[in-house]
Amino acid sequence: DSSQNPDPNDAPQALPEEVAADLENEVIYEEEGCPKVEVSSIDGKPVSITIHLPDGRLLKLDCEY
Repeated sequence: DSSQNPDPNDAPQALPEEVAADLENEVIYEEEGCPKVEVSSIDGKPVSITIHLPDGRLLKLDCEY
């Protein structure tokens, strides 16, 4: 059963320190009873969109150009 031995390649990848330092987070939508939407950007270019679901889970979408 692979659920007992998760693949380490499936773990979220950390950003290099120099990139993380330039990361800017902006909440672009937040209203009571709705998911909060946050955009993470580097040099003004979105790199990910995070949606905070009402049950506490996060949906993270990576942006590639």
